[in-house]
Amino acid sequence: MNRPFRLSNAAFAHRAETRFARGFLPRGYLNGLVLSNDTSDATNDVAIAAGVCRSEVNVVHGTPSTLARDQIDMEIPVGIVKQLDVAWAPENYDPEGYSGGGRSGGRSASSLSNTTWHAFVIGGPGLPDDVLFHDSVTQSSVLAALPKDYTAYAWVGSVIRSGGAILAFTQTGNEVRLADPPLDANGVSQTTTAALRALSVPAGVKVLAHINTRWTYAPGASESNAGLYVSSPDANDEAHSATAAPLGTLSAHVNLSSGSVLNHAAASRIDEITDTSGRLRFRSSATVTLYVATLGWRYLR
Repeated sequence: MNRPFRLSNAAFAHRAETRFARGFLPRGYLNGLVLSNDTSDATNDVAIAAGVCRSEVNVVHGTPSTLARDQIDMEIPVGIVKQLDVAWAPENYDPEGYSGGGRSGGRSASSLSNTTWHAFVIGGPGLPDDVLFHDSVTQSSVLAALPKDYTAYAWVGSVIRSGGAILAFTQTGNEVRLADPPLDANGVSQTTTAALRALSVPAGVKVLAHINTRWTYAPGASESNAGLYVSSPDANDEAHSATAAPLGTLSAHVNLSSGSVLNHAAASRIDEITDTSGRLRFRSSATVTLYVATLGWRYLR
């Protein structure tokens, strides 16, 4: 059987044993591990559902590796709860998944602050897999934050702490919805010069932001057109147009009766990819008053 591959039976067996030791999940695999507000302390605690994933970084012989062959499978066999306001402590669960799922500290050594907190499943040789919350996704920062003897991690999601509390949310698969969408732009002036505006979405990673946008426009006593173009910072900074690409996101043709001054408005639901600072680009064809509410986001993975 091994002759076509020029492998001895011993070599084939060794390779199979190595594969079994390293795991079987494909690169980047994630199933379950959905985050939710914990009802006992929604202000500070996050529940993590049972699930499995493949690590994205693993320290091998003292060197961080992102190679597929060096990664390991990790599993949280039961739902657990991690406390953002308490320093990390190991979760005490039965590795077979029959008991456990208690409440334990979840925050890295970073100070508790109003920012994005990222959830990482962590693992290491002979250690039970666990979850750590850290305020960065940079590889060097995450590795430095890992508890003693942990060598591997995978980012699985994020929560936003604002005003001293975790924003209430629901997650279904990769879709996250904020329970009370914040008004991230409240009647601000938007001009023909592009502006990058921060939204209530995770920073540190790119997500597909879901927003409701509205603008109002007072053109004066003349016929005029007005429009707004919302784009990803990854795209070129381009002007709104009624006829040329990229066209626009919101537009209105204003037809005023002689001598009158009227206000006009347009509104729309928009989905667009943010930068790693949680921002989208806004640019209008005239000075308008802008409103933006963030509904949630989709993880891009």
